[in-house]
Amino acid sequence: DKEVKDKEVKDKEVKDKAVRSKLWYNLGTLGGGQVNNKPYDKKACFEKGVELNDQDVGAWYNLGNQGGGKVLQKEWSQQECYEKALKINPNHKECWFELGQTFGTKNVTKQKDCVQKALECDGKYSR
Repeated sequence: DKEVKDKEVKDKEVKDKAVRSKLWYNLGTLGGGQVNNKPYDKKACFEKGVELNDQDVGAWYNLGNQGGGKVLQKEWSQQECYEKALKINPNHKECWFELGQTFGTKNVTKQKDCVQKALECDGKYSR
């Protein structure tokens, strides 16, 4: 029936986007590259990955590591990228640590809170 067929098509589109997102993520972790004779640096790869799948924690985290970027016509700061990743996976210890680093000495309390969260996410570090 049409409803089942529509759901199958939608599911396939979602899966295809997730696969393409992972491919862009992987290219970014490899330092970027050329696709169809167009160069993409690491940051551009992570931006493409997030555009295809805005639930990709790794792409948000790595986009944050690149200082933030532009996704779907919106500029995301480094801090916002880490915060977005943590909304998806609040147990991402590296992300908590990096978020803390964005506060620097201007907000030591927030920095400390983030470092403590990072330690709490991984039991072996908090013993």
